[in-house]
Amino acid sequence: KENIAALGKTKVWAFVGTEDTIVDPDSTRTIIHALQENGADAQITELEGATHFDVPGLAYKNKELIQWLVSCGD
Repeated sequence: KENIAALGKTKVWAFVGTEDTIVDPDSTRTIIHALQENGADAQITELEGATHFDVPGLAYKNKELIQWLVSCGD
């Protein structure tokens, strides 16, 4: 509940690898879902077959990410 309250007014776009063994993908799904249920601007992109270490490189290849980051400054 504390995490949801703290992030509630922050835009969140989480990227998670389905094969991540360091951060359980279910924990990311759970917090994004809870944020959404509480009206937060939160989304998740699941990267099929990606491990924890694959995620940064794959996330930055997402063409929409830069525009989204720019929009966060509005």
